[in-house]
Amino acid sequence: MGSYTSLVSRLGHWVLNGYGLWHIVEKTSGAFIGWTGVIFAPAWSEPELGWSLFADAEGKGYAFEAATAARRYAASHQNLNGVISYIACENARSLALAARLGAHFERDSDLLGKPCQIWRHPKLEVSA
Repeated sequence: MGSYTSLVSRLGHWVLNGYGLWHIVEKTSGAFIGWTGVIFAPAWSEPELGWSLFADAEGKGYAFEAATAARRYAASHQNLNGVISYIACENARSLALAARLGAHFERDSDLLGKPCQIWRHPKLEVSA
């Protein structure tokens, strides 16, 4: 039931908001290796650029490439520019990726009762 609920939630997010998560697929193998995109759940203060990779896909640049594409698409086509990322304080890989993406630490916060940091992504120049 968990995967069905997850699928319905993700599809519903697209229907309600016009944006959501994308699956990341490794080009040569076609394997599903994670997800990225912009989400805006009820507990969020504003839309968030998020990413997650399966352990065997980490450290290969996939998250950077996918998050860069998702952020550019959101800014260019979904009027979501300068979004935030909620990052767990202990998630060193995601903190490093946010910095590599040009985001900056904005403030400490909590999300769903857990401490996190909010990182702000730079506004991108987009063509009209």
